[in-house]
Amino acid sequence: MHKTTKKRIVLAAFAVCMISTAQAQIRTVAVNVTLADVIGVSPTTPAGANVVNFTYNTAAHYNADQTQEITDQLRVTSTKAYNITVNGTTDFVPGTGTALDLSILRLAARTTGAPSFGAEITPVKASETTLVSNSPATLDQGFDVQYKIPQNASLLTAAKTTYTATIVFTATAI
Repeated sequence: MHKTTKKRIVLAAFAVCMISTAQAQIRTVAVNVTLADVIGVSPTTPAGANVVNFTYNTAAHYNADQTQEITDQLRVTSTKAYNITVNGTTDFVPGTGTALDLSILRLAARTTGAPSFGAEITPVKASETTLVSNSPATLDQGFDVQYKIPQNASLLTAAKTTYTATIVFTATAI
């Protein structure tokens, strides 16, 4: 028998012995998923503006309701049903002079893409008013917000300057 053939036979026999004596090795791994209740602003940045501007520079502006609709103003992720409340931190404050009462502003909300807004509410200073109630658990739900200043005679005699109020939205699990 040729030397090369002999080597091949020996290697083949060795391989057969190794295969027949090799045993499978098993390892088990535990995979845990820990879930906790969360509610908060979604990590996805809302597309809506963080400044809402009303400009009164014509007679028509003063004689009609003024409305600004901000699409995707805020986004919520919650593992439980929740409410969204709103409050104003101050009245509408000018650079100098007398403030405008926060109650001139009305707000309404809808889930992004819904056909109509819910009931209007008036934000109150230092007190939360419910804007959205009993929303179900949700993942990255967007909300459009409608800001409205109805026709108001007090704007006629107010100082002609820019007034600013800060509105705070809060999502709370129920």
